[in-house]
Amino acid sequence: MVGTPLTIHVLVSLERGGTAALDAFERKLRAREELQGAWYVTGEVDFVLLLRVRSMEAYERFTREMFHDVPNVASFRTIVTLREVEGLRQP
Repeated sequence: MVGTPLTIHVLVSLERGGTAALDAFERKLRAREELQGAWYVTGEVDFVLLLRVRSMEAYERFTREMFHDVPNVASFRTIVTLREVEGLRQP
């Protein structure tokens, strides 16, 4: 399992939701190779991210650079995928 990428979903809440803050956060996201998908959503969080990383250490580096070092990020929640459910219809 060493070197097998991890699939991680992250729920991100921003401090401010103004256009400039959203655009700045989206620009930072676009620069990250770990990012496989990102959705700006309604509800309890502002963004849902889909990441593929090599290890938890790689994810920790991502969190430091994208969440801890970004003043506009209020909070984030991590959901680590255990396995994909096979056989579901894809859109």
